[in-house]
Amino acid sequence: MKKSLFSRVIAMTVLIIMLVGILPLQLLALSIDYSDSNGGSDYYNVISKKDWDLAPGIKETEIVLNNDAGTRRQVLHTAVMD
Repeated sequence: MKKSLFSRVIAMTVLIIMLVGILPLQLLALSIDYSDSNGGSDYYNVISKKDWDLAPGIKETEIVLNNDAGTRRQVLHTAVMD
Protein backbone atom coordinates (compact mmCIF):
# COMPACT_ATOMS: atom_id res chain seq x y z
CA MET A 1 0.00 0.00 0.00
CA LYS A 2 2.79 2.45 0.88
CA LYS A 3 4.66 1.72 -2.32
CA SER A 4 1.59 2.47 -4.40
CA LEU A 5 0.98 5.78 -2.59
CA PHE A 6 4.65 6.75 -2.97
CA SER A 7 4.54 5.97 -6.71
CA ARG A 8 1.44 8.11 -7.15
CA VAL A 9 3.02 11.06 -5.32
CA ILE A 10 6.17 10.83 -7.44
CA ALA A 11 4.12 10.57 -10.65
CA MET A 12 2.02 13.63 -9.74
CA THR A 13 5.16 15.60 -8.82
CA VAL A 14 6.79 14.78 -12.16
CA LEU A 15 3.57 15.69 -13.98
CA ILE A 16 3.38 19.09 -12.27
CA ILE A 17 7.05 19.83 -13.02
CA MET A 18 6.55 18.94 -16.69
CA LEU A 19 3.45 21.15 -16.99
CA VAL A 20 5.20 24.11 -15.36
CA GLY A 21 8.18 23.62 -17.69
CA ILE A 22 5.96 23.71 -20.80
CA LEU A 23 3.91 26.73 -19.72
CA PRO A 24 6.49 29.48 -20.47
CA LEU A 25 7.06 28.16 -24.01
CA GLN A 26 3.34 28.21 -24.74
CA LEU A 27 3.03 31.78 -23.44
CA LEU A 28 6.01 32.86 -25.54
CA ALA A 29 4.57 31.26 -28.65
CA LEU A 30 1.24 33.04 -28.12
CA SER A 31 2.91 36.43 -27.73
CA ILE A 32 4.83 36.34 -31.06
CA ASP A 33 3.16 38.18 -33.95
CA TYR A 34 3.46 36.23 -37.22
CA SER A 35 1.86 38.85 -39.47
CA ASP A 36 3.40 40.03 -42.75
CA SER A 37 4.11 43.47 -41.25
CA ASN A 38 6.57 41.84 -38.84
CA GLY A 39 9.17 40.74 -41.40
CA GLY A 40 6.91 38.43 -43.35
CA SER A 41 6.78 37.89 -47.08
CA ASP A 42 7.36 41.56 -48.03
CA TYR A 43 10.67 41.87 -46.16
CA TYR A 44 12.85 40.36 -48.91
CA ASN A 45 12.74 41.29 -52.59
CA VAL A 46 13.75 38.83 -55.31
CA ILE A 47 16.82 40.18 -57.12
CA SER A 48 17.32 37.28 -59.50
CA LYS A 49 16.15 33.72 -60.12
CA LYS A 50 18.07 31.25 -62.30
CA ASP A 51 17.14 27.67 -63.22
CA TRP A 52 19.49 24.92 -64.43
CA ASP A 53 18.87 21.37 -65.57
CA LEU A 54 21.45 19.22 -63.79
CA ALA A 55 20.29 15.92 -65.24
CA PRO A 56 17.10 14.52 -66.75
CA GLY A 57 14.42 15.11 -64.12
CA ILE A 58 16.65 17.21 -61.81
CA LYS A 59 16.41 21.01 -61.77
CA GLU A 60 18.46 23.41 -59.64
CA THR A 61 17.21 26.90 -58.80
CA GLU A 62 19.24 29.81 -57.40
CA ILE A 63 17.27 32.70 -55.88
CA VAL A 64 18.99 35.90 -54.73
CA LEU A 65 17.05 38.01 -52.20
CA ASN A 66 17.76 41.38 -50.59
CA ASN A 67 15.87 43.62 -48.16
CA ASP A 68 14.63 47.13 -49.01
CA ALA A 69 17.71 48.81 -47.52
CA GLY A 70 20.07 46.55 -49.46
CA THR A 71 21.88 45.42 -46.31
CA ARG A 72 20.78 41.79 -46.03
CA ARG A 73 21.50 39.61 -49.05
CA GLN A 74 20.40 35.97 -49.06
CA VAL A 75 21.23 33.35 -51.70
CA LEU A 76 19.06 30.23 -51.79
CA HIS A 77 19.80 27.03 -53.71
CA THR A 78 17.11 24.40 -54.21
CA ALA A 79 16.95 21.18 -56.20
CA VAL A 80 13.79 19.52 -57.48
CA MET A 81 13.81 15.87 -58.56
CA ASP A 82 11.07 14.00 -60.40
